[in-house]
Amino acid sequence: MGHAFPLNRTRYILVELPLQSYPPYADQVFFDLQVRGYRPILAHPERNETIQSNHRLLEQLVQRGCLAQLTASSLLGAWGPGAKKAAEVFLERRLVHVLASDAHHVEGFRAPILSRGVAAATRLIGQEAATAMVLDTPQKMLADLDVDPEPPLAARSRRGWLFWR
Repeated sequence: MGHAFPLNRTRYILVELPLQSYPPYADQVFFDLQVRGYRPILAHPERNETIQSNHRLLEQLVQRGCLAQLTASSLLGAWGPGAKKAAEVFLERRLVHVLASDAHHVEGFRAPILSRGVAAATRLIGQEAATAMVLDTPQKMLADLDVDPEPPLAARSRRGWLFWR
C-alpha cells in the first residue's frame, strides 16, 4: 500500500472508485485502511454505475464502519437520472453522511455551490439532517472527532402490480 493522505491529518480519508465499476480489490482496500486506523469516506457512491444497480455494496461498506459523501449536484440531476435516483435513495436510507460540492473550479459546472443541493436534501430528509451533512459532520471529521451516524434504514419493498409473487 502506498501513502495515504487523510483529511487535515485526521483518521478520515476520502476514497474514490472508478465510476463504471466496483473493482474486485475495493473491499480489501477499505479493510486495509480501517486496519491501519483510518475511517474511509467513499466519494460520490451515487455516481458509480455498479453501486447504482446494487445498493447493497454501499450498505455493506456503511455497516462495516465506512462513511459516504454524496455530491450535491447529483440530487439536481447533473450526473444523470441514475445518479439522481441513487442519491435520493441513499439519502432516505441514511447511507450517506456528508453532502459536498465536488468542486473542481471556482466557476462553472463544478463550482463550490451547495445551496441547491442542500435544499433538495432538505426536502427528502429535513433541514436538521441536511444541515448536519454540510456542517456538523464535516466539522467533526476535520477535528478528528468521532462520527457515529445512525444505522441505515431498510430498503423499501419494490412491490408493484405483481404483488402476489
